[in-house]
Amino acid sequence: MTTLEVLLVVFVGFAGGLAVGSGFVAFLVVLGVIPRLTQLTKTMKRIHAYEWGAVVGAIVGGWMSLRHSVWHLSKYWLAPIGLLHAYLSACSLQR
Repeated sequence: MTTLEVLLVVFVGFAGGLAVGSGFVAFLVVLGVIPRLTQLTKTMKRIHAYEWGAVVGAIVGGWMSLRHSVWHLSKYWLAPIGLLHAYLSACSLQR
């Protein structure tokens, strides 16, 4: 592949990721998911953190879709990681 072909593939892949990520964030905004989430959890003062979390998640998801990332973790790490995630989610909801 020439340099021009590589740059074209990178540009098309990044543009596709941005389009999908932007569509996802717009879909969340139109449905009103983020404001409803803040109402349910009584965390209206943190609405900007939820919004930025959705935006950053879409950007990171688009970037990760361009890479062929493989996490070489043992299957025994899945349970502790899942439990830690559940614990941190529960702690953030209690605030």
